[in-house]
Amino acid sequence: MAHIAKAAGVAHGTLYVYFNDKDDLLAAIQGDVDAELRAALLAMPEMGAGDDARRAICRWAETVCDVFQRHGAVLQALAEALNHDGQSPAGRAALKSMRVTTAHMADRFRAVCETSSDFDPDIAALCLFALIEGGNRAVFRGELDVTVPELAAELARFLQRVAGTG
Repeated sequence: MAHIAKAAGVAHGTLYVYFNDKDDLLAAIQGDVDAELRAALLAMPEMGAGDDARRAICRWAETVCDVFQRHGAVLQALAEALNHDGQSPAGRAALKSMRVTTAHMADRFRAVCETSSDFDPDIAALCLFALIEGGNRAVFRGELDVTVPELAAELARFLQRVAGTG
């Protein structure tokens, strides 16, 4: 809480006027962040060949990366809460949201990928989510020396290749 107070520019004790602890604070802000992130992820367009489809995937990747970057500190705190205690209300809500968004991504994969025994759209969607989250976390922390537009462009290219449309 001391780090959060410092980052927010308020006295440490001020946070406790409004929140019981870090989990209480995360639960309060997780809903707003989740709503924006979920909307961005669920806006994943249909994948297909052609310039229009490629531009749509690129715009989607840019939007998703923008949301991850603007809320990087909250998303990092949620990830840490899940690592320490998978039972926090904010952590459970984040996992539920991830299930909804990865199910949508899996449906997008199913629409363009031939059904075969060596491709599981659900696992592919989970891997895509992890790639998006991990790449954005690394950029947010300064561990990956690329710009957000470069990250978004590479994510879009990767997605198009995986789907066989690029």
